[in-house]
Amino acid sequence: MVTRDTWGTLLRVTRIARSTSAALALLLATACTGDTTPPGDAPGNPAPGIPDAVVGYDQLVRGSRAMPFSGDCSQLTGIVDRLGMAVAEPIGEPLSDETTGCALYASEPGDAQDPADRPESFRVEPLAPEDGQADAFTAYWGGEGGAQGYHRRFVLGGRYHAVESVGFSLAGPFCLLTVDVAAPEALQFALERPGAEAEYGRLRAKEGQEVPREAVDRFVVDTCPTAAEHAVAALAAIDPNGGSRATG
Repeated sequence: MVTRDTWGTLLRVTRIARSTSAALALLLATACTGDTTPPGDAPGNPAPGIPDAVVGYDQLVRGSRAMPFSGDCSQLTGIVDRLGMAVAEPIGEPLSDETTGCALYASEPGDAQDPADRPESFRVEPLAPEDGQADAFTAYWGGEGGAQGYHRRFVLGGRYHAVESVGFSLAGPFCLLTVDVAAPEALQFALERPGAEAEYGRLRAKEGQEVPREAVDRFVVDTCPTAAEHAVAALAAIDPNGGSRATG
């Protein structure tokens, strides 16, 4: 299990590695093996595990299948209590009855006028590929989505390629995990902490300003381990025996 102390060490290593990028790790791996293909078993059903060493490779070995997430709360109602949440509500498109995801709230969201007064939430939503993209995840693995200068590749739950980053909504900052589920769409998990900037100070870099590195790092260390634990529990409910190298 990854503890917060371990997460802090990983974060410091990540900050150093960011300056050289995954390209250096790939170069070293290639020099040793002559192969730029990530290690691990071929895609299958059930999905095989993925070794942590894949984070040093820009190329991905992925399965191919449809998105396993239903796009509503039906797969997640059974884990609300386990995640320490109180209620699950569908996420919908404005002025539409269509649901796109599910938000689990720590308490009833109510009608707070100030978004920063909303309860903590854990959101699950698919991310569709943009025009010209074969899939949505590969661009994230390559460096997109690194808001505030923070972007970390890792293997989630032993079976999923994942990217950890920081994002913001009107309510406040969130730890964002973008996960490869072997579908054209990626699956995103966001643990949002409304009003967190009152605790950590400014987390957003305004145009022309330097990223408040220390505050962002503290937020990541305090928030992202829980986001990862929630995501593993959600994926067990959404995608049993699945993974980034799943087929079928």
